[in-house]
Amino acid sequence: MERAIMSFFNKIFGGKKPMAWQDFVSHYADYAVGQLGQPADIDWGDSIDDTVMRFSDGNGGSHATYLGNFYALYCQNPDDLDGIVAGTFASLLEARGADELEDVSAHLFPVIKNTEWVAQSREQMRQAYPDGDIENVLVFMPLAGDLVLTYVLDMDNSMRYFTRNDFADQDFDLNDVHALAEQNFLAYAGDKVGLKSFDGSSLVLFSLDGNYEATLLLYLRELLESAGLPFADDCAFAVPTRDAVLACAADDAAALAQMREAAAKIAERSPYRVSQYFYRRKDGEITLLDEVLPH
Repeated sequence: MERAIMSFFNKIFGGKKPMAWQDFVSHYADYAVGQLGQPADIDWGDSIDDTVMRFSDGNGGSHATYLGNFYALYCQNPDDLDGIVAGTFASLLEARGADELEDVSAHLFPVIKNTEWVAQSREQMRQAYPDGDIENVLVFMPLAGDLVLTYVLDMDNSMRYFTRNDFADQDFDLNDVHALAEQNFLAYAGDKVGLKSFDGSSLVLFSLDGNYEATLLLYLRELLESAGLPFADDCAFAVPTRDAVLACAADDAAALAQMREAAAKIAERSPYRVSQYFYRRKDGEITLLDEVLPH
């Protein structure tokens, strides 16, 4: 069983060296221009995370796009540049279609992000819409430590974050959004959740689909209880990346040490980091543990 988990840790990148992020942005813009038949404007920043690509929306405005996540996906598989560009561009077009949906109820899902994401998203909005009031656009709730809960519209091949502007369009309040997102997630996750364990340890690793694993932390007690594990009511856990949730008994020092090592290995190999901290979930409450995962 441990060998199966270690194979998860030991993913390696392909042999081809990725192009620089500036070249990726230029290549992406060229592809988009060819697909749309209209120019793309690039506002270059000091990094890909503060570089904005804009396309006309046909109504005198523009759509702002950041390519950081797409570049990270490409760096994981440099041999598939054409496929990644084509696939992610198609997802951008699909995400635009979410704005036209009359009812988004079936597309709402809860996701776990961090406070760095909040700060970065706000800064990107300021750059993309310098004259807009963006301070309270994001919809999120702090959980513990640097973890926050937010919501996405999942369009099968693309996602966009649910914002406060959507409340008016959909006539929702936050309770409605949370209830619908939870209902959709639980129906989707269903029997797809996997659990791998280390022999001789209380440490377990949850898996789902590569996108929503972090959301499983909201249901740790139920998951651990359904697996017949005795620490369902008091567990320590880590969410190093969006696709990995580790948990163990809160009083198992050896498992905690294993979790620290495993989480560090997962984080090292993933561009989609969530939190570097350990947490404890006891009696339904999430609190921050003192130990910090090694860098």
